[in-house]
Amino acid sequence: MIKSKLSKKLVELRKLHKYKQKYVAKFIGVTTRVYGYWESGRFPTGENFIIKLCELYGIGANELFSITTKYEYPNSDICGEGVYNE
Repeated sequence: MIKSKLSKKLVELRKLHKYKQKYVAKFIGVTTRVYGYWESGRFPTGENFIIKLCELYGIGANELFSITTKYEYPNSDICGEGVYNE
């Protein structure tokens, strides 16, 4: 199975913080086996695990998914004020 960017990022973050899979799994609320599946590229549906991982590592979802592109939506009222700019 080919590892996704997210799978690789999970391993990288866990090792950077010197966490064991067991610790991360317990924090998220899954078994070590399930978390191991995530690091190998087999993911569940739903966003709860993403939120918990972001909380654990103190990062946003963009960093977790290695997203570096910033998007602008011209002529959009998404924020109620026209164009969204950071």
